[in-house]
Amino acid sequence: KPTRGGAVEPESEEEIMTRAKCLHRLPARKRCDRAVCASLVLAVALLCTSAARGQECAWKLRGTAGGPTPRSGHAMVYDSHRSRIVLFGGFNGTARQGDTWEWDGRSWTLRTATGPSPRVLGPAMAYDSGRRCVVLFGGFDGQYRDDTWEWDGGAWSQVATSGPPARNGHALAFDAARGRDVLFGGGGGANDTWEWDGDTWTQVAIGGPPGRGGHGMAYDDARARTVVFGGRFGADYRTDTWEWDG
Repeated sequence: KPTRGGAVEPESEEEIMTRAKCLHRLPARKRCDRAVCASLVLAVALLCTSAARGQECAWKLRGTAGGPTPRSGHAMVYDSHRSRIVLFGGFNGTARQGDTWEWDGRSWTLRTATGPSPRVLGPAMAYDSGRRCVVLFGGFDGQYRDDTWEWDGGAWSQVATSGPPARNGHALAFDAARGRDVLFGGGGGANDTWEWDGDTWTQVAIGGPPGRGGHGMAYDDARARTVVFGGRFGADYRTDTWEWDG
């Protein structure tokens, strides 16, 4: 449906169903022809919906001040229970950062400057939706770290000092089907896979993808797989894709 401004407004499901009910009341001999019209109505409605969504899908600058200081090498995840983006750490060009910020869709809020030591170069984080906390492992704060921390929305708690060897450049993803945080790789060519169940780290594999750091990793909820792509070891930049099924 066109609006006064000329933009396309998608029909609601209720409006589409009303059209379908009206067509259903027609005499049988007319339904066949009208069925064609109904298909066209549905197709146009879907096209209008797609067009409207296309107009809304774009990058928008939401702010350049009043939030975290300039930095790189930080970690960021989405807390689905509290509807907040959680950011930790990074490097501003002169010093490592140890502050925690949250974004609510409109503004940034500094939540705390205490917790894990200021670190950069891969403090890996994942949101554990089963236990409703952010999990952080490792990174570099002047030395490579092997500590595990959890953020519950109010404070950081150190929950383990043993598990995977100290590292940076690794990746962490939450396997929602099995309730495990999966860690793989790291700088220096690490190729071990570990899982965190909320109490203990368990090494579950050595091998699989060749050793690497700086790779991308995400959990595919629809297929219950953790997917790894790319990364590098030395001058060897990777283009391979791997999946972990647990």
